[in-house]
Amino acid sequence: MNRTAWRIAVIGAGPVGLALALHGARLLPQARFTVYDGRPAGRDVGGDARTLALAEGSVMLLRRLGAWDPARAAAITSVHVSQMPPSPGAPQVLIDAAAMAVPQLGAVLAYGALVAPLQRAWLAQVADEP
Repeated sequence: MNRTAWRIAVIGAGPVGLALALHGARLLPQARFTVYDGRPAGRDVGGDARTLALAEGSVMLLRRLGAWDPARAAAITSVHVSQMPPSPGAPQVLIDAAAMAVPQLGAVLAYGALVAPLQRAWLAQVADEP
């Protein structure tokens, strides 16, 4: 199939859909991406306070996409992996950013603080499209 003929539909304008569309449009400039969602494209989602935790790999991708605002996120610097409350002597899995010599393991932020910059970046990306 000729890559210039590719038409790619992304269903859902949440964080994953918008990041996929942005990244894909940059990697495949000859393809045509269309994002479909139930909410109007111009609706402001910046105030959506639902909380998301992102792995550092996701944060790195969002930085590359120009859709990361570190001022609106809190760094995850340690993780305790367990299904039980800690008790003395019980086995534990602790992951610590300092022990791994990295600044953070990921970040926590509001849904709106993540989706609003992605939405702005996508709308800017397709501003000249029909």
